Amino acid sequence: MLIRVNLLETLGAGIGYFGEYIFAKVLQKVSRGETIAMLVEGLYSADKIAPRGTSMPHEKGRGVYSKHVLSEWPIHKSWFVPVVEDGAPAVILDPPRGLVKYIGRDTEGVYALLLSLGLKELKDYVLKGVSPTLLKDFDIFTETDIEIAAVIYERLRGEPDFVASVIETLREVDFLLVENGVVYHVEVKTTMRPTDPKLRKKRTLLQKRQQIMEKLGLRPALAVVIPRENWEVEVWFEKS
Repeated sequence: MLIRVNLLETLGAGIGYFGEYIFAKVLQKVSRGETIAMLVEGLYSADKIAPRGTSMPHEKGRGVYSKHVLSEWPIHKSWFVPVVEDGAPAVILDPPRGLVKYIGRDTEGVYALLLSLGLKELKDYVLKGVSPTLLKDFDIFTETDIEIAAVIYERLRGEPDFVASVIETLREVDFLLVENGVVYHVEVKTTMRPTDPKLRKKRTLLQKRQQIMEKLGLRPALAVVIPRENWEVEVWFEKS
């Protein structure tokens, strides 16, 4: 049986993901916004945790255990999880749901101590290139991720509320691109007919986002991905 379909029609609403995939493949030195948000939050949080514990947590038995850390930072607790894994302390980055078994609140502060040490390792890794020992899965970050996160962190100034708004804004960004020393926050639009009305929403979003991003020296950019019927794809940039 032969089934013939139009690829673009079949993708439907998923064509946006197709465009983002093409953009990431075609261009070099790009990072996902949420990845940079995670790194920046980890770097900032490294100096914001005041652990009360004086020793590492100890949980017996096989498995991955943790307790809920009682600290304001990091905001996204699921991104940086202090655990005891098969008896050994570690800090896991963004573990999958269900991997970690939580056994209460960290009233003694020992998991906060472990988290603090893990985030300091993350900071040394990003800024100094020192390989972590407690922090696991750090190799998920690319050289471009590290480069962009370091640039943004070094420029980060302001009260915690401002930092939180920066992190939430970064989470919403499709990609960040570094080119000739300039970091762009990029919004990707995938369309077969790139008319001004279709691009207006993306341009407005970039302008709104720039109110925060310009304080970090970032510039807005719109990437338009145009799939053609002959399987070719055009990608063009609109930079500010």
